[in-house]
Amino acid sequence: MLKAIRKNTKIFLWFAVTIFILATFVGLGSYFFSNTADVVAKVNGKKIRYEAFNATFLQRMNNYRNMYNIDINEEMANNLKKMVLNEMIGKILLLQEASKMKIRVSDKELSDYIQKLPYFQKDGRFDKQQYLNILKMQLRTSPAVFEKDVKESLVIQQLQEKVTATVTVTDKELADEATKQLKDKKPAPKPEDLLKEKEMIKQSLLQQKKSQFFEEWYKKLETAAKIENNLETIEKQMTGQAE
Repeated sequence: MLKAIRKNTKIFLWFAVTIFILATFVGLGSYFFSNTADVVAKVNGKKIRYEAFNATFLQRMNNYRNMYNIDINEEMANNLKKMVLNEMIGKILLLQEASKMKIRVSDKELSDYIQKLPYFQKDGRFDKQQYLNILKMQLRTSPAVFEKDVKESLVIQQLQEKVTATVTVTDKELADEATKQLKDKKPAPKPEDLLKEKEMIKQSLLQQKKSQFFEEWYKKLETAAKIENNLETIEKQMTGQAE
């Protein structure tokens, strides 16, 4: 679950305009769900309403249809629903922890980040009208909703950086990894390129260690959290299977 959250966070931060493409939802979406305000999950008392979950699931399913040009059967939809809810639960957990650590993203930081996104630029500069047009015509969302999503993603990114700030690569770890990667490389790196090669190896190894560290940290956070998942119960009620 955490890997999916991190992956989606990075994708959102890099392709911020492309992953929330919305369109008319048909087929399985209308079959599986109805408009309801039931609580599908609680995370340390924080409620996830079924209506919000439904909208997120339908959006994700529609994105998959468009990206991979596939028909989503009932089994795939059920798996996707579980994944989406787990991601929503995980996101709330991370934002709650970020709040405890007093991690904040200011309006200026948010504005600076959005204005640097190439999708909203014209002739190398941020274009407000282009920004509004993309949100309205392509993302079919409002600036308030979009900016809230971006701010939360930036908060989670800062949380990851803070949690993993003490992770380092030792000289021995670097030497061992460099030996493993470079011993059979042909042609052998020139002396002037060797430092660059080692620096790239160091950064790659550092990211691996940070990822593993954060994964273990998150598992502890999840274990200590009070999480209620009512998805199966609610869907049984909706389909008349409840006792």
